Amino acid sequence: MQIITDPRVDKELFKLNKNDQGKIIEYIEFFRQYGFTLSQKYLKKINKHVWELRPDKWRVFILILNPNNIVIHLMRKQSQKMTKQTKKIIEQRTGEYL
Repeated sequence: MQIITDPRVDKELFKLNKNDQGKIIEYIEFFRQYGFTLSQKYLKKINKHVWELRPDKWRVFILILNPNNIVIHLMRKQSQKMTKQTKKIIEQRTGEYL
């Protein structure tokens, strides 16, 4: 499975400390290897095209476009609900790639 990272996500990722970077990259690799066989503890469907990968306190949003999968957004989890701003970013970036 091929996974591409949006340049805006790369920029945010490299601002994080090494531990958080490592954890996020590790989970993206798990998704690359195991795909949709990961349990709901690690992976959740958000909408028709977007899935949420859940490395600890982080949320990684992946746009599924066969054969490519694109990491479109990265955020630190702050509450149980997704913020309106996050939803807006996901919708905007999904539109850019579809």
